Amino acid sequence: MLFSIWPSFIPYPPVSDGGYGIINFVVLYSIGGYIKLHHNKKSKNIYYILIFIIITITTFLFSIKYNQTSWRYDFISVMIGGIMLFMIFQNIELNSKVINFFARYAFGVYIIHGDYQVTEFIYKGILKCNLFYNSNFYIIHIFISILCIYIVCSIIDYFRDRFFKYTINPIINKIKIFNKKIVV
Repeated sequence: MLFSIWPSFIPYPPVSDGGYGIINFVVLYSIGGYIKLHHNKKSKNIYYILIFIIITITTFLFSIKYNQTSWRYDFISVMIGGIMLFMIFQNIELNSKVINFFARYAFGVYIIHGDYQVTEFIYKGILKCNLFYNSNFYIIHIFISILCIYIVCSIIDYFRDRFFKYTINPIINKIKIFNKKIVV
């Protein structure tokens, strides 16, 4: 209610970061944890796909009334759409090295492209998104931009991972407090 419905429809939400901050991350992580613990995996994906399509259309219709705010990560229809995508892919087993490579770096992609300074640099500086808002190529530009951002940020996080593997991780592994297992 506080971090999704309020920012969607009521002015002056408790957190006004557009869903890009730690609060939304914790909310989504909690929802994912709840789904993992309590969801019946025998549900059919067709229901989630239909809900996702309806929510996508709803988000588009909201964007006509609420302009850009309906595309923010804390907008209720975007959150529901994300949850439906999670539900769809939760039931799919993928054994692709390419997909698993890029999935491994998804959190790094989120962290890199979600930073306000990086976002401005990418969207205004490199991709010139503001030039495509009223263009016939808007949708094409969105898809190409998403693909490029994901690939470049994955590569950046890959090199960060390699760097940490030989520098930071050996130091952390020697510190006893970081090596204790948490038993739930």
